Amino acid sequence: IAGSPPSLLRPHPGCAFAPRCPRAVDDCRSRRPEPVRDGERLVACHLPLAPADASAGAAR
Repeated sequence: IAGSPPSLLRPHPGCAFAPRCPRAVDDCRSRRPEPVRDGERLVACHLPLAPADASAGAAR
């Protein structure tokens, strides 16, 4: 994700990626997502991508 990493001295109240994520919504800015098992991976996102969508985004 483009931009600067979050401050470790002043943690964000929500998801650490919310300030830099183009898909962020209000929940992302106010609530930290809980990790959820998705097949063989753990996902901590209020709006997780399907594995095929995530691969396509990584290829860009």
